[in-house]
Amino acid sequence: MAIKVYEQSEAETLTPEISIIMPIYNAESYLCDTLNSIQQQSFENFEAILVDDGSTDDTSRIARCFAERDHRFVYIKKTNSGAALSRNLAISLIRGKYSLFLDSDDLFDSKLLEILYQTALRSDADVCICCADLFSSVPGDLGKRFAPGARMPQGVYDASSLSACFYQRVTTVPWDKLIRTSVFRENGILFQNIRYSNDNYFVLMSLAHANRIAYIDDVLVHYRVGLGSSLRDTMYKDPLCDLVMLDALRAGYFALNLPCVPSRSSLEEFCLDVAFKNLFTLLLQNREAALRFYQKLIDEFSSTWYIDVKKYSVLHSTKSRFKAWCFSHVSFEGFAWAVNAPALGAVRSIGISEWKKLVARLLVAALKYRRK
Repeated sequence: MAIKVYEQSEAETLTPEISIIMPIYNAESYLCDTLNSIQQQSFENFEAILVDDGSTDDTSRIARCFAERDHRFVYIKKTNSGAALSRNLAISLIRGKYSLFLDSDDLFDSKLLEILYQTALRSDADVCICCADLFSSVPGDLGKRFAPGARMPQGVYDASSLSACFYQRVTTVPWDKLIRTSVFRENGILFQNIRYSNDNYFVLMSLAHANRIAYIDDVLVHYRVGLGSSLRDTMYKDPLCDLVMLDALRAGYFALNLPCVPSRSSLEEFCLDVAFKNLFTLLLQNREAALRFYQKLIDEFSSTWYIDVKKYSVLHSTKSRFKAWCFSHVSFEGFAWAVNAPALGAVRSIGISEWKKLVARLLVAALKYRRK
């Protein structure tokens, strides 16, 4: 991997309290606005590590310009290898007590760092989480909350208070979280080198190792949407990424040696939810890719990987037990038949009425296309 680091001068190396890590790739259309919103932060003692993942447009020039004019910005040029390896490279360079992993196409409130930092100090939290909203050039998107279902009441939580619903109450994105650097460094937590979902393991394992998590209701990140297709729109090109992520997450969970860890039921219900949604998403994208995913999942579901889930012994919610039952009783043809209903729409955004229709079709599928 070819890497070139543009160093800061010795006079400009005051140890920062916060390290911002930002992978950048062909982001010329919005990078300047993004970096301006970082440069204008009310909290000034930070470093911003910009890792250029082999951009072929004007991204490099824009990023280098910020690094040359503001000593807090560090520019790194590397050959293209993906956002995960870009973040992992930056992790080795972090100097701040706290870290924040941001995206190159979003915008940030001028008090993002100040509020997160002060909250972390006041609450002695290892992780501080804020809210985000959506914005784009498309009318109607501005102001909608990001992932409203994962919101928690504002407050400070320890591991025991979140245990039962841990994986259902937090988002898996890194850019709304200020994380104490020692949490992931001392535990060897890195981003996974997979095509999509490469940040889920890092975020969830960092949260699992946090002694205290502070949640604030302030909207401090503006998440850009409407840029065209996302990696999840082409999941079929590498359909097993989420299974790789879930496998690593489960292995990491069972290796946790902490006084209090998230509940097993919360973990298994999260895994089932991801697997269930991914299967239907892939069925809508590419049948061959969906079959690969299904076969790999069933192999693991039928082994000790999911033995307790298959018996429903660790599942608390009725919906999760139904999903586990479906994987045990419905064949691939049955899932394909169930999703082939115009009224269902996308499973990732399915509502209550659509869910009821899907349940009805899956019950029929279990009779018509039962697993042998």
